[in-house]
Amino acid sequence: MEQTAQRQWQGKTDGAPWMHRALISMFKVVPLPVMYFFMSFAIPYYLIAHGKARKAIYHYFRKHLGYSPLAASLHTIANHYVFGAIVMDKFASYAGVKFKVEVENMNIFKDLASSDKGFLMLTAHVGNSEICGYSLVAPKRMNVLAYGGEAETISRNRSRVLTSNNIRLIPTDEDMEYLFVIRNALEDGEILSLHADRVFGSNKTVDANLLGSPAELPFGPFAISAMGDVPAITVFVVKKSLHRYKIFIDRVKSGSADASIGDKVAVMAQSYCDNLGKVLRKQPNQWFNYYEFWNDRGTAA
Repeated sequence: MEQTAQRQWQGKTDGAPWMHRALISMFKVVPLPVMYFFMSFAIPYYLIAHGKARKAIYHYFRKHLGYSPLAASLHTIANHYVFGAIVMDKFASYAGVKFKVEVENMNIFKDLASSDKGFLMLTAHVGNSEICGYSLVAPKRMNVLAYGGEAETISRNRSRVLTSNNIRLIPTDEDMEYLFVIRNALEDGEILSLHADRVFGSNKTVDANLLGSPAELPFGPFAISAMGDVPAITVFVVKKSLHRYKIFIDRVKSGSADASIGDKVAVMAQSYCDNLGKVLRKQPNQWFNYYEFWNDRGTAA
């Protein structure tokens, strides 16, 4: 229970509201490479000040991807740089900067979006999942489960941009009222997008294997699909270059129709991890869970 609590989502975008507003204003006149350059000066601070996060990412490269100590150290620095660049991209999008997005397996999304039945889009803290809302246009409303403790400036600008694409943000809350909104949205045949890699609100988890090691995933996202017989897909968005992103879409296996809910959840969680692992091996520097994610949380030399 204690380890699960340590894996719960505890963060939000750094910075005061006035800093967020200033960044958005700057992106209207300052090119992305210049902003990246100034952002890079903050990386040494984060590497030094956030030792647990640095060690967790180092262990990810060293233990779970099998990199040498030197390569793991260099990739840890690169990971922090890419994360900073993606945060900058989010603010740039609020200022109207456009990104070119390539989609792999778009036909999977289109087939589900054109049906009368609702479906789940399961994503992760990899790359820039927010780009989905600017790129995947559907003939039905998309509902995005969002962290309710985010800064007001971020929430307002995110909502402003996404609402124009027929996307509704559903903020999480402690009294769990958002669960009723989720249920109604799926019953109405709408789309629900949510992260399935961090435990939030409940300690109930499901075990799965990611990159060859055991991990705990939140039970809820997979249970929503299994209990409601709602199809699910994985959607991961990675940064490819300065103004380019790529979306990887794949189906989530659900097991046999007569299986128990628990068995279906286990099959779905493993399918999710299989899809996620393929993307992480292609873009290893874009894993942004800055804590010891896996259950075998030993140190790596």
